[in-house]
Amino acid sequence: MSSSDYRFIGVYGRDKGPLNWHSFKFAADIDYVSFFMQYHIGILPVGTVAWMLQQSIEKYCKAVLNKSDPNKYSEEKLTKYPYSHNLTALWKEVKVNTSQFSYEIAYEDFIAEVNKITTHARYMSYSMGINLGLIETFTAIGCEFRYEILGSKEFHNKFFGMQKDLINPRMFLNGYSFDDLFRKLVHFSIEHGYSFSSMGVADTYEWTKVGLSKATARFCQCGKYEELEKDCPVCNKKIWQDGKRRPDDGVVLRKYFGISQSGT
Repeated sequence: MSSSDYRFIGVYGRDKGPLNWHSFKFAADIDYVSFFMQYHIGILPVGTVAWMLQQSIEKYCKAVLNKSDPNKYSEEKLTKYPYSHNLTALWKEVKVNTSQFSYEIAYEDFIAEVNKITTHARYMSYSMGINLGLIETFTAIGCEFRYEILGSKEFHNKFFGMQKDLINPRMFLNGYSFDDLFRKLVHFSIEHGYSFSSMGVADTYEWTKVGLSKATARFCQCGKYEELEKDCPVCNKKIWQDGKRRPDDGVVLRKYFGISQSGT
């Protein structure tokens, strides 16, 4: 295999430029997508997968802070003590440097929980439990960070504040592109209160029950991405019309997401 068989997206060496809020956010988005997708296709959130969760939140914090004051929160300062990988210290600064966050108790609990994921998690050198409300809170707080960083207009001009081409649309699973699958999953999670568990089971939840009663209405983009909603069984009132699940709802959902295994 020759060197021409490789395509490098980016190589950072000793002469790289300084990190700023754009690069912090982009890196956070990549980690966000990586954790979100791996969780929903059934990969257990341990080892490096769990570290992606921590890294996404860390980089979003740093993006918010760097944008609020590039000198006070420069790359050099954010990558050293007391910040570095310390989510508690970063989150404390975020709370005094933001204006659009809908601060909810679920976020405080979430940050405290995720801060327990240290660099040792990458090597699975200790046991780790994951709170059952993790994916719902992770989905919402990611939107909070992007909303704060970009503002309302740009957040809604993008796909929940992310670039639509973060995932290669030519990568397929059961005939569905990973790009399409990701956007459907985020749409379902934010708009309809829905996720897959790490066991592949379809879970519904109410934002109020996970302590996020105020957070999500401003994130909704129904009517914005017609390519998603024209086939969405909830948008089209094919399921959950009265908030109740029916025996064939699982069949409809699996068809929508391109999932072949049994179970609902």
